Amino acid sequence: MTANMLTAYYSRGGNVGELIQRLERLSIRELKKEYPDVDYFDDTDLIECLQDSYQETHRPFIIIIDEWDCIFRGFPAMQEKYFLSESAMIERPKSTAVK
Repeated sequence: MTANMLTAYYSRGGNVGELIQRLERLSIRELKKEYPDVDYFDDTDLIECLQDSYQETHRPFIIIIDEWDCIFRGFPAMQEKYFLSESAMIERPKSTAVK
C-alpha cells in the first residue's frame, strides 16, 4: 500500500498534507474491515478509531513506519550527522576483564 501511495503522491504533485489525509483514510478503511463490530464514534478521525477499537477489543496497536530513511534521499548530507549522533547515544559496555 505504501509504495503505491508514494508513487501516486509524487506523480500527482500533491502536498504532504494530502498524503497524510489519504494515509489516514486508508488506515481507517483497513481498521473498519478488521474490526467491523466496533462502534466508531467518529469514523473520519484515525486517532478516535484506534481508541474505539482498543477500548472494545483490548488489542494494542503497533505502528511500524518503514520509510524512516526517506529523509536521506532528499538530504544525503544529513545521513552522516544522523548516524554519528545515533552512535554517540549507544552506550557500549566496558570491558570487565582483569589484566
